[in-house]
Amino acid sequence: MSANGSAILNVDEAVVKFWVDRERTITAVNGVSLHIAAGETLGLVGESGCGKSTLGRAILRLVELYSGSVSFLGKGIGSLARRDLRHLRRDLAVVFQDPRGSLDPRMRVGDIVAEPLRVHRLASGAELDRRVSSLLEQVGLGAEYAKRRPTELSGGQQQRVGIARALVTKPRLVILDEPVSALDVSVQAQVINLLQGLQRELGAAFLFIAHNLAVVRHLSDRVAVMYLGEIVEEGSSHGLFARPRHPYTRGLVASVLRPDLEAPARLEEVARLTPGEVPSMLDPPTGCKYHTRCIYVQDICRIERPLLEEVATASEHRVACHFWKSIPDPIPIARAR
Repeated sequence: MSANGSAILNVDEAVVKFWVDRERTITAVNGVSLHIAAGETLGLVGESGCGKSTLGRAILRLVELYSGSVSFLGKGIGSLARRDLRHLRRDLAVVFQDPRGSLDPRMRVGDIVAEPLRVHRLASGAELDRRVSSLLEQVGLGAEYAKRRPTELSGGQQQRVGIARALVTKPRLVILDEPVSALDVSVQAQVINLLQGLQRELGAAFLFIAHNLAVVRHLSDRVAVMYLGEIVEEGSSHGLFARPRHPYTRGLVASVLRPDLEAPARLEEVARLTPGEVPSMLDPPTGCKYHTRCIYVQDICRIERPLLEEVATASEHRVACHFWKSIPDPIPIARAR
């Protein structure tokens, strides 16, 4: 995908590699391109270990790209000097998966939330205290929580602190890396509703990284599906869930819990669509990386990597599969309502 002129974030052919030893590398992200427009939520989904979080960290430049580029607000992140990158990060924030690991237990909540304002010199004195108190109210904690420490809070409350810290500078883009997966289901719903409300109020764009498709479907405008470091399908949330084209996406959609389907029938369909285990990143398959599990595999799939091909222009629906046109539509059990 070429750079999108209306986007605030453009990722072009990003590759991230890690050295295992002197001779072997793991390609955690392999030629990924995507874009996010202002105020939009892009859901990034896939099984654990597929490279979602690594891509998020590469966008933040917490890990370096091996090749490719990331452009945010028209500036190439990879080429920025440390001082310029620090300035740009006022508009680029992150909420991590485990709030207990991302909040300093020695600091009080008020200081945690105020730290980005101090670092970027956006407020001080009474104005800083006012903004911190206001945001704590917005995330449903209240100004009185400013005096507490993270260890005194529940997991859901800790994650609200993490969200407040991320949003205090009014960023243009927030990367949410599995922000609700460590929380109870009831707390997940509260945090998701909170994020939606804050997004409408602030107008920020979200990159929502998750493996829970029900949450992604509820929150996202568009969805990109990753498998072994590559995007295999992307499109509007409605279009992708209503008519998934890639065999892997169909298996993911079939795995979403639905009250109108009996568990044995649902599990049978998931097993049919996604047989076997995910291959090792140390020895990934040639050609289409999904061919070792695909029920529609043919010889070309083992040799040639499929590129993202346009399915529908209006919804930017693309799929990387040699035979997506000839694969029959999903049977009813795999359809999203």
